[in-house]
Amino acid sequence: MAIADAESSKPESPDVIALMAITQFMQGAGISVRGLRPDPQGIIEQRVREIVKPWDLSGVSPKRFNASLTTGVDIAGSSYPYTSINTQVHIAIFTLLATCFDDFLTDSDAMSEFSDRFRAGLPQRLPLLQYFADSLSSMSTYFLPFAARAIVNSALVYMNRNVFDKEASEMPIHEAARQYIEWKRLQNGMAEAYALFIWDKHSFSSIHSFIQAVPEVVLCVNYMNDILSFYKEELEGDVTNYIHERAKVTGRETNAVLFDVVNDTIEAVKRARDIVQGDAERAAVDAFVAGYTVFHVYSPRYRLLDLMKGSEYL
Repeated sequence: MAIADAESSKPESPDVIALMAITQFMQGAGISVRGLRPDPQGIIEQRVREIVKPWDLSGVSPKRFNASLTTGVDIAGSSYPYTSINTQVHIAIFTLLATCFDDFLTDSDAMSEFSDRFRAGLPQRLPLLQYFADSLSSMSTYFLPFAARAIVNSALVYMNRNVFDKEASEMPIHEAARQYIEWKRLQNGMAEAYALFIWDKHSFSSIHSFIQAVPEVVLCVNYMNDILSFYKEELEGDVTNYIHERAKVTGRETNAVLFDVVNDTIEAVKRARDIVQGDAERAAVDAFVAGYTVFHVYSPRYRLLDLMKGSEYL
């Protein structure tokens, strides 16, 4: 739906609300994704497919695995286009595997043992988990020492939270548990990892030039995903996400919370730009914010391309 159509539709409809929120975010953050595409030459996908070709995927649906592969390629190629191809491929593999765990890997025992086995240097119980462990072990090849360790820690926390959230899927959120949902959101998206991916060690030699902006970008990673996945989740009737849980603990309407999150994200983008030291560091923030939006817009997972058809930002 084009922006011009919004006024003629019911204001409470998910398509109108989602389009208004995305437009407000892009305007406020000063970004456009016109002309941008994930992995335009297909180089990252080709490299990733070469790497995964010999993998043991027994028990994994090829269709679902390929969907995860596309997600990994798209987020790497869109969000970190200024990094080396090797770095983008590594991020793509990392994301491919994390998406598998989030979407369809159901062996909770093997997943719950992942962190302990990783720290002890023991082999994982499933091939996909071992590939993920291998990905984490090589983070220092691409990122500065502190960043590499923080990325690994973010992934381990994610694995722990992923298992717990599946076990606690029926647990009601207490109306006073505002800090719990913030803590949960911080843990369940690996936002710290995706924030630190912005500044790879081959492009940025000093962590001091960007480290203080990381908390702002962490907020951006999570909240941008909440804004850009809102439409998909409303269509699916998903009320277990951050927007709905924040509405419950704040006593505000869901749509009002969505626009609160939009405003929070715009301010975080501005703070991140102010905090980083150096034009290259700031350009990397801008490239990520635009690219992370591109990833969501062009991913079939989020159903945004038709929604935004005709938008001045595409």
